[in-house]
Amino acid sequence: MGNWQMEIGRMMSYILFPIGIYYYFNQSENIEEWIQNEKKKFNTLTQEEHNELVNFIEEYNKKREFRRITEMETQYNEVN
Repeated sequence: MGNWQMEIGRMMSYILFPIGIYYYFNQSENIEEWIQNEKKKFNTLTQEEHNELVNFIEEYNKKREFRRITEMETQYNEVN
């Protein structure tokens, strides 16, 4: 066990550490460059790549819907 000064120091660190982290990460100039770099990672698609992605999603959804419809039809035919 430590003396009371050590306990006060520990309590101050428990209180001030979260406050310091909160203060640092809420300063926009500290993380502005990092945010810009992260945004650039997500905006790398060209228009052509974007169109290909949209077409792929539409085709996938059509196949999935067709599969669901055929499953529903087979269930309906089994009941009747």
